Amino acid sequence: MMKADRREDADDVKKRFDKLFSEKYPKATKKLDVTWDEVNTFFDFPAAHWKHIRSTNAIESTFAGVKQRTRNTKGAGSAQMAAAMTFKLLLESQRKWRKVSAPENISWVTNKLEIKDGVLVEKNLTEQEAAS
Repeated sequence: MMKADRREDADDVKKRFDKLFSEKYPKATKKLDVTWDEVNTFFDFPAAHWKHIRSTNAIESTFAGVKQRTRNTKGAGSAQMAAAMTFKLLLESQRKWRKVSAPENISWVTNKLEIKDGVLVEKNLTEQEAAS
């Protein structure tokens, strides 16, 4: 479902999933029904950004380093030292983050332009709108 190219394709896969698993896993399929709109939010963003939206790696790998370091040092002593150490570790891990693909498309999102299935929707202007 999450690898679909269009929202309609994801909906089709979900219908097949529901048919196959609704009897055996009713709670899971119901949860997916309830959260379906949120699960498919990435279709409203540029397609080049989907790999970033679908991945939790930036969060997981960043905090894995913090967790490992705090475990190895058996605590940082005080709350202030723990905050300082965490801050420095997060700054260092930031260097390894992947840059956003197609940064020129960020303006689509910030300007709240309409995006459908990862593609900018070009609105047809009437002659009256174009003249204004």
